[in-house]
Amino acid sequence: MATAYNSLKEECDKPIKIFTGLFYLSLVVLIVVGAFGFVYAVKGEIGLEALIYNFLQASPIVIPAVWFAIFTSRRRNEYQRLRQEYAHKEAVTRSYQSFKQQIDKLGERQDDMLSLLLKTAIKTIDYNASHALDGVKPESTPLFEPVDKAINFAKSKV
Repeated sequence: MATAYNSLKEECDKPIKIFTGLFYLSLVVLIVVGAFGFVYAVKGEIGLEALIYNFLQASPIVIPAVWFAIFTSRRRNEYQRLRQEYAHKEAVTRSYQSFKQQIDKLGERQDDMLSLLLKTAIKTIDYNASHALDGVKPESTPLFEPVDKAINFAKSKV
């Protein structure tokens, strides 16, 4: 059983690496677009109108890149959490085997200890790892945090 949990845990490694790479790729896109915008602003006239124009011109690239960075970060975090759940279950099953051997070495019938150990192991193993993601509230995006704070502040004043 521990081997099965180990293989499930290892299956999470590839998506974690992929989403991490995609996250860094989106950051590179944002840095490159920002660098071009900076160079353009330094070469040309620097003013509010030029900055707004630069932002509007880059927004078809920047907005999807920001969304993609947030998306890949969340998926990576989900896979990382599943990996941790499977690692925990693997550790529990390996511990169960070890504890059972230790109880058996005591020589006497330790039915109450074995019963308690088995109940605890079953309860832990029975927990579905996908439920770890069910109650997780997604992190708010940097864009919506100030809006949420403003709404909460306005509600508290009303």
